[in-house]
Amino acid sequence: MAPIALAFAVLEVSDSPGDLGLVLAAHSIPMVAFMLAGGVIADRVGRTLVIQGANVASGLSQGLLAALLLTGRAELWHFVVLSAVNGTVSAMNLPALSGLVPQLVPREQLQAANVLVSMTRSALLILGPTVSAGLVVTVGPGWALAVDAAAWLVAAAVLLPVRIPARARSGAEPSVLGELREGWTFFRTTTWLWVVVLVFSVTNGIHEGAFTTLGPVLAKDSAIGEHGWGLIVSAQAVGRLVMTLVLMRVTLQRPLLVGMVGVAFFGLPILVMGLVPQTLPIMLAAVVAGMGVEVFGLGWNLAMQENVPEEMLSRAYSYDMLGEGSTLS
Repeated sequence: MAPIALAFAVLEVSDSPGDLGLVLAAHSIPMVAFMLAGGVIADRVGRTLVIQGANVASGLSQGLLAALLLTGRAELWHFVVLSAVNGTVSAMNLPALSGLVPQLVPREQLQAANVLVSMTRSALLILGPTVSAGLVVTVGPGWALAVDAAAWLVAAAVLLPVRIPARARSGAEPSVLGELREGWTFFRTTTWLWVVVLVFSVTNGIHEGAFTTLGPVLAKDSAIGEHGWGLIVSAQAVGRLVMTLVLMRVTLQRPLLVGMVGVAFFGLPILVMGLVPQTLPIMLAAVVAGMGVEVFGLGWNLAMQENVPEEMLSRAYSYDMLGEGSTLS
């Protein structure tokens, strides 16, 4: 819900694509700046504690922004500051979440576990943008952000009884800088890892500018509208959900290779948005893109989880997210 609500909330306060880009940058810059530290912290102090703290911080920051919007006091600098807070929290949370699955299931169940996680996420990504767009149109973006804030706090509450196995350590515990250095050494010496991350650092930057930033502006100024944009974002999630159903029955023998083929469709909605700026054609392109992205997501996660040592996985994911910007996650 949050990306849709945030985009139109900014455009409500300041009808400027440049200001929306500023708010998105305020989220991305600290996320990039602290991502490596987030990977080290997750591997060092435990993923459970990091995830719980991030849930609470996200809920409080989103709740404050929602309150400012609902009381008519929101200004652009509020969006910038609170987006920076959320970006920092994401830098801590995302590497911790990405390293969880291999801790919880045996190697032979990794594909099934990743598909299950992705299916749950895709189902909510179908519902969330559509509901968010409906709230934006009817009662305003502040209420959509309020619901999002409540969801973070509920997540923190329901995860309290969950116990994740502790990371086994051998020998003396290295320093923070030592763990950073260890993660960097693994990253730069693993060719398939750094090559993919380098390429996606470029392609994801293009996608963020063309789709995430300019897409809502195009929708607001055309017949697509806020509701149409919510349907487009949900359509990509539909594609992902459909593909998860396929992947429940199909085992990827060469996950990284298949993932690279799938992600070739990632840019299709941008192409259609430029050629035919209408809701239905962009929705169809988004469905196909979502299917390709899901294949990539599973292939990439399997490649990481099967080939990166568990004790270094959050750090490896932090380098991955540093380059890729977490767009495909």
